[in-house]
Amino acid sequence: MYYYVYDEFVQDRKYEKDLFQIENRLTDLGISGKIGRLALFKDACELIKDEVRRGAKSVILVGNDDTFNKVAKVIGEVKATFGLLPLGDEGMSYAEVLGIPKGLLACDVLSARIIKEMDVGRINDRNFFQKIVMPDTDVPIRCDGSYSIAPSVRGDIEIRNWGTADENGRALGNPVDSLFDVIIHSQIDRKTKEKTNLKHATIDIRVKKQIPVYVDGERINGSSFKIKMAPNKAKMIVGKNRLFE
Repeated sequence: MYYYVYDEFVQDRKYEKDLFQIENRLTDLGISGKIGRLALFKDACELIKDEVRRGAKSVILVGNDDTFNKVAKVIGEVKATFGLLPLGDEGMSYAEVLGIPKGLLACDVLSARIIKEMDVGRINDRNFFQKIVMPDTDVPIRCDGSYSIAPSVRGDIEIRNWGTADENGRALGNPVDSLFDVIIHSQIDRKTKEKTNLKHATIDIRVKKQIPVYVDGERINGSSFKIKMAPNKAKMIVGKNRLFE
């Protein structure tokens, strides 16, 4: 049983034609299903939990990165396979990682049902998928409980799980290796940049004063962060052009 979650923005009249074609194609492929429409006062995660309790086995998110982030806390927590049907003009980095084309072409990829068990990151009590960024910092981070490392001068720290492609088409982060890519960027002087790339499964950050941390683009403030990997936690439908094996 398929359950399709339509984000608010795709319900705009400008997407009527796209959705009409998509729904017809899903019917032709035999993977049509119940539709849930997000609205201002609807909790997306509760909608999905209710439908999974009623028997939904596959949950397809129709929208973009923001759609994905709205339901992040329930992915990996319910017994369902998740997919993404990208629609819109921006915010397609999750689709890029998963190898899902935009719009109508996504239907055939979803129908093929290539399923991968992918890693989910946890920071304190919340899930994240792509990365954590600590900008302009010299805060030390403790890796796997064994040693600490910090930028030699103030710089950016990235903790990546699912990574988009770099300029050479290589994935920045591997979502199926059970490890984070920890990347520390420092600008030593005008000419010298320093970059350190490590792999770890757990990271602890403790500071005296609160600092900003960006979790999949959303800012949170705190003084204590426990970051750990939940391997193979999310069952996702992927395409042949995904950015990982």
